[in-house]
Amino acid sequence: ADQATDTPTNNFCTMNPLNEQVWAYSEGNCQVANTASGWRFTHGTMGASTGKWYFEAENDAYGAGSYLGVVGTQDVSHGVDENFKTYPTGYGYKGGDGTKANNAVGASYGDTWTSGDIIGCALDLTNGAIYWSKNGTWQNSATIEEIAAGTTTNAAYTSIPSGEGYIYVPAVAGKADAVVWKMNFGGCPTYTISSGNTDDNDYGNFEYPPPDGFLAYCSKNIGGS
Repeated sequence: ADQATDTPTNNFCTMNPLNEQVWAYSEGNCQVANTASGWRFTHGTMGASTGKWYFEAENDAYGAGSYLGVVGTQDVSHGVDENFKTYPTGYGYKGGDGTKANNAVGASYGDTWTSGDIIGCALDLTNGAIYWSKNGTWQNSATIEEIAAGTTTNAAYTSIPSGEGYIYVPAVAGKADAVVWKMNFGGCPTYTISSGNTDDNDYGNFEYPPPDGFLAYCSKNIGGS
């Protein structure tokens, strides 16, 4: 059914329509499209400073460039022609060439991806690491077992700061008005889910299984109740 599963006691993250950058929001603010000619980014309505978190998204139109990842709210300025991966707390995985980027520095990382691929993101603020998957395959030789165990050998990035003063929100970026992202934080999938997977607290509805211990961005998980 084309509906959100939010309840009065549990709400899931969506993308933030109050973002000043030029995006078109639809599907309950879970689908976003860049309506400008240059780089733009937008981010989620919920963030976390500790713990382990998972979300995924389908890139429905790649355009001239697309990133998916997270960014710390203290670095978000929403200026024109910006990409969250340019910030010190911005971590992104790019389609087209499969690179990763942080603080405006790119590096080789994983497989290329494009329109129709589902990209997963696992943020481990307990061990200061982040990982990405493409259509269920974790990149850089990481495995779902080692991610769950907190082994960071094959993480995309390590030593990610967390705790007081840091709040990380999911983020996407796109260049040119052809970029479309269909987000899935677990409560309002905007693409067809063929398998159905929940987190350890039985929240969410994901195409691919989150690693053990990684939770959906929702108020019950973030509030700890």
